[in-house]
Amino acid sequence: MCFVAVVGPEIKKGVQWSKVASRGDGSVEAEVLCRAEGIPPVSFSWDKNNVPMDFENPRYAERTVRDGSFSTSTVVVLNVSALLDYALFTCHASNALGEDSLQIQLVSTSVAGNI
Repeated sequence: MCFVAVVGPEIKKGVQWSKVASRGDGSVEAEVLCRAEGIPPVSFSWDKNNVPMDFENPRYAERTVRDGSFSTSTVVVLNVSALLDYALFTCHASNALGEDSLQIQLVSTSVAGNI
């Protein structure tokens, strides 16, 4: 007899997962990462400031990499703009057993006084 474990999605959480810093002068990319475990494999969706992200927009790209029961979704923000992209991103991971989510803040690397 063969048993297969099933696990609802569980996103890795903690301070190191909840903030990403980047310059907002349009010269760099930022990567917003979300790592989750689940069996069956998880699917990801993303919101930016509580609005579903449109990956048809060429400024944003999403890629998912699977490694066993773990999956990592990365949102790449091209030419980061302080005005457009310093925002709250929400990662949603789901499978047939449920859903989990994590909010990730994209913030400035600028130091007050050096601007």
